[in-house]
Formats: sequence, structure tokens, C-alpha cells
Amino acid sequence: MKWNALARRRKVGGLGIKNLNAVNQALLTKWSWRFAVEDTDLWRTLVEEKHNLGDVSWATKNPTCTYGKSLWRAIMKHHPIFLKYIHFKVNNGALCRFWDDNWLYPHSLKSCYPNLYAVSRAKDLTVAAMRPSVGNVINWNLHIPRRLNAAATAEFSLLSADLNGFKFHMCCPDEVQWFLSKSKVFNVSSTYDKLTDNDDSLLTGPIFNLICKLKCPPKIGFFLWLLAYNRLPTRDLLGRRGMDIPQGCLFCDADETSDHLLLHCTFARQVWNDFMCKANWFFSMPADVNSMLQAWGLAQDSKECTAVWYIIPAAIMWSLWKERNNRDFNNKNSTVRDVIHKTIYFLYTWSLVIKDLESVDANAFMRNWFTVYFSSQ
Repeated sequence: MKWNALARRRKVGGLGIKNLNAVNQALLTKWSWRFAVEDTDLWRTLVEEKHNLGDVSWATKNPTCTYGKSLWRAIMKHHPIFLKYIHFKVNNGALCRFWDDNWLYPHSLKSCYPNLYAVSRAKDLTVAAMRPSVGNVINWNLHIPRRLNAAATAEFSLLSADLNGFKFHMCCPDEVQWFLSKSKVFNVSSTYDKLTDNDDSLLTGPIFNLICKLKCPPKIGFFLWLLAYNRLPTRDLLGRRGMDIPQGCLFCDADETSDHLLLHCTFARQVWNDFMCKANWFFSMPADVNSMLQAWGLAQDSKECTAVWYIIPAAIMWSLWKERNNRDFNNKNSTVRDVIHKTIYFLYTWSLVIKDLESVDANAFMRNWFTVYFSSQ
């Protein structure tokens, strides 16, 4: 598994293991945010006096020498992260740079209109400086030549259409907002999530949020997490890793894959059919485990019963996996009925953590598990 996959939050496909490098970057980025918004604080005044302001009033110059400036230089090293994800709510336009900052779109205008930016003679002006007004009429002056190439002309037409519909609020200053947060205020968690979610090759989807919410032990959650990534050490996976082992399923003669072993094997199908018959539910088994977990949803009369219903597949697959390992390593075989009984026992012990289900009688549950929880269905 990639380290980035482990460092993501559980609900988006990770294990919640902190990536300390990303945490450090997020914490250092927070100081850039604080410098931008805490404009009256004493510490900001001291930093401003020592390092001087840059092109804007909400950031200092990037320190170049080493003596006495190592701390703020380390903070400014991560300033590009801050610039990438801040967004300006422009009111009077005095604080925000026209081309460099994110204000009209989620991205800067220079990245959206590179040909137009290349010919502009005023690349560092603020929004207010680019909109000289005559009375109540705003005339945008982009400081571009009269003759433009075809690409710049097309970009100018698009930008002019959006600028003409923009409204200012001259009595209010511009507001700095954090694009990654719903509250528009900087927080370390949203920055960390973005920094650790930059690998498009990693699997994402609602399956991980479902696994995270299941009322089952942590090791079962990790078991399902391995299944979601297709990393369960079945014989086909071990063979791809170079191990010289038999590829046959321990329950039948087919090749052993996680989907076959836990869903489609004749032995596994008997276990599944017993539970579906007891529930009187006609369920067409999907091709893979992820699709099966997402298709298993069936709302019950109460939240408690719904929680029990969702852990049934986990209990079945865990029992099958335990039986597979028992046959492989201990050379001990159990019958289908034994595996079903173990599954019911797992289902009972896991459901004890659910509120209002702590006092369920074990004997009654083992005799008829479906009637105990779903008799009113």
C-alpha cells in the first residue's frame, strides 16, 4: 500500500495514520493565514517591521538571508500553499491583486487567461486600480494593447463578460477566505486533507465511509479495508508477488481470488443462501466485494436493526476467511453449518455494542437470530 493511502482519513479510504510532514506543512501555513487576518496584533507588527511587507499588505517579503530569519523563512517556504487555496471576496478591491489572486474564479486570472496576462502591461495592480470609474459607471482598464492575437482576443471577450457583471461594495474592505473550508475560515484539518489527497491513483468512493460506520471491531474494519483495495492476501495476490504456491481455492477447484473466495465459491454461496433465506430476501450477488457491500443496504424499522443488518456481510466474510485460514494453516475443516453458527456468534457479539441491544439473550439469538432482531419486518 502507498503511504498516502494510509495517511488519509478513514472515511475517504485511509487508516487515519498521521503524515507528520503534511501536518507540519498545514501548521506552518496557518501562520500565513494569521498574518493576513490578524492585522492589529502585536506579533504581526513585529514580523512586519523585521521583514517588511511585500507587494501586498497581507504578506511579507520572502526572507533571503539566513542570519536571524530562519523561523519566518521556514514559514514562508510554505506560503505557496496558502496562496493556492485562499479566495478573496472583493468588496472595494483595494486588498486583492487583479491577476495573481483568486477572486473572480476559484483560480487566479493569470492561470485562466494566460495569453491575456502575457500582454498586460500592469501585472501587479489591485482590482481597485484596474477599474477606474466615471460617476457610477465602471470602466475596466486591463492595460493591454489595442491589437491582440486571436487567443488573447477570445480570452478578452470571455473575461469582459464576467467583469461587466461583477458588483462592488465600496463601503466594505475585501475579505480573505479559505477555499477548503465550508466556514471560509482556515483550519488545519482541511489543509491536511488536501495535502494528503493529491494522489489520483488512490481508490476513493462511498465504500470507505460505509466501512467506517459499521458497528464491528477495528480488525474487521481493517479486513474490509483490505478487501476494498483488493489487498487481502489470497493465493492469487501472493502469486503476483512472486510466491510459488498453489493457486486453487481451498473450498473448490477454481482459482482463489478474494471475490471468488468470499462471494462466489460453492461453499461461500451455501453460507450466503442460508442467511438470505432466513431474511426472506432475494439478493443477486454482485461481481465484487465493494459492489456487494454498497448493494446490501436495506433500511429496517429502527436504527439499531439497520446497524445489525449492515454488519451481516462483514460477519459472513470474516467467518469464511477464518475457515479458509484454518484449512490452510491448521489442516482442519469445518462444515457449512459450523461456519454459519460461527457467523451468527460473530453477529451476536458485535451487536452487543449497539445501544438497546446489550441485553439480547444469547441462546435465543443462536436459535433464531433473524426473529430476535427482525421479527416485525
